[in-house]
Amino acid sequence: MRKILMLAMLFSLSPMMAQEEIEDLSYSSESVIDKNIGLPIVRSIYGGTKIIPEFEGNWPYEMKGAFKLACEIWEEALPTTFPIRIKAVWDENTSKYANQSIFSNVRFKVKNCSREAVDHHVLTPRSPWTQMKAVLWLELAYKLAGLFNERVTPNMFMEPEITITYYNYNHNLENLCSCSLDGTVDQEHYDFVTMALRDIAKSFGLVWSSKKIRVPEKLNIPASPTPFETHVLMSLGANPTVAYKKATMGNPVLVNTEEGYNISLYAPSVWDEERSLNYFIPTSSKKISELLSYQFGKGTVVRDIASDDTYRMFSCLLNWTGLVAVGIGNEGNSCGEKVSSTNNILPFKGAFSLNHTAKAMSINSYSKTDGLLDEDSLRNYVDQFIPKSNRPFIGFEVFF
Repeated sequence: MRKILMLAMLFSLSPMMAQEEIEDLSYSSESVIDKNIGLPIVRSIYGGTKIIPEFEGNWPYEMKGAFKLACEIWEEALPTTFPIRIKAVWDENTSKYANQSIFSNVRFKVKNCSREAVDHHVLTPRSPWTQMKAVLWLELAYKLAGLFNERVTPNMFMEPEITITYYNYNHNLENLCSCSLDGTVDQEHYDFVTMALRDIAKSFGLVWSSKKIRVPEKLNIPASPTPFETHVLMSLGANPTVAYKKATMGNPVLVNTEEGYNISLYAPSVWDEERSLNYFIPTSSKKISELLSYQFGKGTVVRDIASDDTYRMFSCLLNWTGLVAVGIGNEGNSCGEKVSSTNNILPFKGAFSLNHTAKAMSINSYSKTDGLLDEDSLRNYVDQFIPKSNRPFIGFEVFF
């Protein structure tokens, strides 16, 4: 069996590419937008990704619990990949947004990729860490590592790839938000769980970063687009004047990917720096569009997000795919995951570790040991994140 060098040994030989962050301020209306799409008791589960929140600041107990719930809801909707680390910051000092409906700031790490990497892979000029790790997961699992692994570095597993900051100057956010865990929210409050779900969704790369119109009637085209921006530009074109006209016709901008996935972006006739190309037109057939609707206000509750369409969004719109055909179901025609449900969940009460190597390692470690992680050990490691899993898994050996 071919042996694949993983993490430290494999990554440490690669030069660091330039890295940076993309940020996006949240949008919230001060108006009441009455919508309630609650979380079903019995619902589908699409993957086994673990989201690890790291809290910073003096978080109120109720709001910390609501943020954790949002992480758990997203865990059920995500394709399986390596654990995702989110630093959740509670900021009580920043006052500049106190009189605006801006309650949070989302930042996610990206890497600038070389032209050679972009020409030969699903990478784009700027690729989010979450995308790069998702592709690596697939390529390692299906023995296709070798091209993509040179782009990933150990710090991508050690550091939070996402930072979400919540502004609570003078207790403003606390006073305006409901932390109801059952989805009961009145029309005088924002649902903090929905707010956190939207922020986490944005952090995967669903952001149009070039918001300023610096030259009249010319769209500011991203010089180094992310996967999401690349798909948007496929619809708008790269000509700034033509793209601006298409983005301000007052009609939704329809984004179609090569895989047949389509979704409509909000594009009013007057350019809106907060929302144009940055949020979706809601439709009941696409749960992600309901969550990231351009309309979000007091009384809005959207918690049911897991669906086939949300799952496909990651591979088709965010390029969470490698050189394999990945889909839902595994009837011999794909390398996809089978959908489970909440009826099959077992509580996990243990600790994450690699117990089958000669020298035990925690998931926070990437240093070299003399141990060999074989197929069974790797399955046991993965099953720590999916306690009851019917996920197909093609084995491989990994040196540490």
